[in-house]
Amino acid sequence: MWRDWAGGLPENVLVKVAETLVAQTEAGGAAQLKERCSWMGEQGIQTAMAKRKRDGPCLFVFAMVCKGWRKAQ
Repeated sequence: MWRDWAGGLPENVLVKVAETLVAQTEAGGAAQLKERCSWMGEQGIQTAMAKRKRDGPCLFVFAMVCKGWRKAQ
């Protein structure tokens, strides 16, 4: 049985939530890289962040929640 966990929220709201989550996750990832991988240097950290950006955000979990999230993704 399918259940829509987003409760019929408008697509623009779902997009805004996803964008905010991605921005927070990327900021946290950058902070962790700087803290844990200082040996990489600034260039190495920038390269790692560029790879993360190229790979794209992992919104698979959201897409599994409801049809609206899949559209917003």
